[in-house]
Amino acid sequence: MSYITREHLIETCNKMKAFYAELSGLYSGYNLDLESNRGRRNILMSAPMERFLCEALSESHLRVWNDGRTGKADILIEFSDGPEKEIECKLTSPHESSGTISFQTDFETLKKKGSLDFVYIIADPSFSKFCAIHFKDLTIEDFRSVSPGARGKVQMYKYKGMKKATVLVGKAINLNEKTVFNLKKKKDFHNSDFEKKHELLCIEKQSLRPTQIYDANMLEGKIQAWKEKWKTAINNIDERINITKERNARYSFEFESLEIKNETTSNIS
Repeated sequence: MSYITREHLIETCNKMKAFYAELSGLYSGYNLDLESNRGRRNILMSAPMERFLCEALSESHLRVWNDGRTGKADILIEFSDGPEKEIECKLTSPHESSGTISFQTDFETLKKKGSLDFVYIIADPSFSKFCAIHFKDLTIEDFRSVSPGARGKVQMYKYKGMKKATVLVGKAINLNEKTVFNLKKKKDFHNSDFEKKHELLCIEKQSLRPTQIYDANMLEGKIQAWKEKWKTAINNIDERINITKERNARYSFEFESLEIKNETTSNIS
């Protein structure tokens, strides 16, 4: 069983949502829009995320620290029956223009540590729904190389990182698997359609009189043409399935709406 559970992340996300509502109200009181820049918004919410996750984990483990200073772990857990565990906490959102979601980290920190556990929380544009993922033992091999202008930040190869992931809130959808599923449904449709049409043509041919040789030959031609058309369609689908299976996995993420349990916050719908 993982040392981070769905309950830990639900509690964390609910506290973040409540905190964000109050912070957004404060900004609005000064005629400022907290949602005008998601990057800056998430920077403001990163420290609360770490604190709230630390508080949630403290309910289940011996000792849990939240530091977050440069060179220090965002969260450090002391277990009663094993070594300490460091957790890096990251908050992200869909890119405002493209809608893409990236999982970034600091390259030098990860290189120095060798491997780290991560909790990535994806907040939707309105900060009302979330997807939370726990990654175990990520290394620099799970991330892209440092690019110029990236300020030491590197992006995760999702097809690698998701193999080490446990989705605790929301959903992660393997788009390759979804494509293969849809192609198999299309293949089933073609098979069913072929069988029905083939059966009808055979019945029509069998109903002909022995003297209707021309008509029988015409129908046989139709049957063979239909068979070739079906074979071509099935072969094309099988080829697309094989190509999709060989590709690196791509992912989309679904947000989950969570109920706020903080009764002191009254300005949240």
